Amino acid sequence: MLSGGFFAVAALVAALAFSGCGNSDTDKVESKVKSEISDSNSQSIGGLTLPTSTGTPTPKEAEQIAQAGYTFGFPLVAMKSTLDQVTKVPKAEAHAAPINQFNTPSKPLTPAFTAIPGVPVDMLFSSAWLDLGKEPLVFTMPDTGGIYNQMTILSGWSNVLEAPGARTTGTGPQDYLVAGPDWEGETPEDVKLIKSPTNIVWIEGSNQYDGPKSVEAVNKVQAGYKLTPLSSWGDSYTPPSNVPVNKNVDTSSTPQSQIQKMPAQEFFSKLAELMDTNPPASADAPVMEQLARIGVVPGKEFDWNSLGGDTQRKVTRGVKKGNAQVLKLGLKIPGSTKANGWTVNLEKGWGDYGTDYTLRAAAAFSALGAVLPQDDVYYIHGGDAKRNNYTIKFPAGQEPPANAAWGIDMYNSKLHLVKNSANRYAIGPHLAPVSRESDGSFTVFVQNKKPSSKKDQQNWLPAPDGAFVVVMHVYWPKEPVLNGDWSPPALNKAN
Repeated sequence: MLSGGFFAVAALVAALAFSGCGNSDTDKVESKVKSEISDSNSQSIGGLTLPTSTGTPTPKEAEQIAQAGYTFGFPLVAMKSTLDQVTKVPKAEAHAAPINQFNTPSKPLTPAFTAIPGVPVDMLFSSAWLDLGKEPLVFTMPDTGGIYNQMTILSGWSNVLEAPGARTTGTGPQDYLVAGPDWEGETPEDVKLIKSPTNIVWIEGSNQYDGPKSVEAVNKVQAGYKLTPLSSWGDSYTPPSNVPVNKNVDTSSTPQSQIQKMPAQEFFSKLAELMDTNPPASADAPVMEQLARIGVVPGKEFDWNSLGGDTQRKVTRGVKKGNAQVLKLGLKIPGSTKANGWTVNLEKGWGDYGTDYTLRAAAAFSALGAVLPQDDVYYIHGGDAKRNNYTIKFPAGQEPPANAAWGIDMYNSKLHLVKNSANRYAIGPHLAPVSRESDGSFTVFVQNKKPSSKKDQQNWLPAPDGAFVVVMHVYWPKEPVLNGDWSPPALNKAN
């Protein structure tokens, strides 16, 4: 499942890149997990298989703990690695910004933008990564003048903390004090406290625009998103424009693919360090007790050399199995179903995982920053426009039931936009009027060549000359979408 956030589809690209390898390994992992759960000495916790014993682990138990620990810790490491990549700039840009600053792309995307695969093109976005270790930040949301917006606030473990915006809190002005787990102090008057369980926080948001005529108004909304250190609240504050950049951060590939290449020692060292300021939840105690048996303790240096050669080999093997398990979960996310050929995930725990560690790991690999289904449900379909033309026929009264908007985005096989003669990369009634029949029905034409009829051209979603991926987003979906009563019309071959 894709996320409503900036990097969700980039993560999916990472999953697809690995999909041609290791499938036999992932099948073996699944079989191994099932057999171990049936072992009386094993237990299942949130989808993870762990020993029931205590004390110094046997090499076999160390392998089991390492596999589970990798799946458990993957989301936190992925969040930090993504933070490092997108904040590697000295000042705010369209698609990146330093820590504690917003980046706000002010124009709809075009094919010239390839830095982030698969970003939706039927909304304008705003995103910020926070480090609350020094002090809390006041997050200001402006009065949008009725323009739909949704700002998801996620913890370092990728759980949704709050989702202020049109659906939940309205479109008026709002101020939130976002504070870390160790902060104790007074919240300013007329400011709502959001106490994060982690110092890492990600704010990602959508802002609806209704075609070119509305971009200026949406830009004013985007400019109103502010982050102010608590110590500067009430004073004039301007974020720094020359922030030191960590040149050691690798931005050549996705965080997910980089994590998959980490040796066991590096992964668990990073996890132990991150958990010091981004502690696991109290409900995670059973997993943490087992991780401690191989030396993975929040804030404590992971002593690889103390494990001994045989245990090191087993831990390394466990991480390899955990790697394969996360890949398998990411490629086939638990709860994903087919609806008229479209893939969708309406899992109730999506975005708010609790102790469902396998669903959380799946999302972190293929949909990092997943928002709540109540804010965005999306359907995914593939095709090949070199061989076929396609149509999507919406009967009267059967278009996506949305409180906000809906749209269909078009990408090539790499999830990039492709230049076309219409300069159109998404279709939806809020972007431009669609041509309807007298009864209100309409047909979307998904093909590479421009339709001959001018009427059909109005409903043309240009496809690349080859493989493509279409994603239908339903923003603030109504109940028939959430409960699965509504499904998109099929993508039918027209020739």
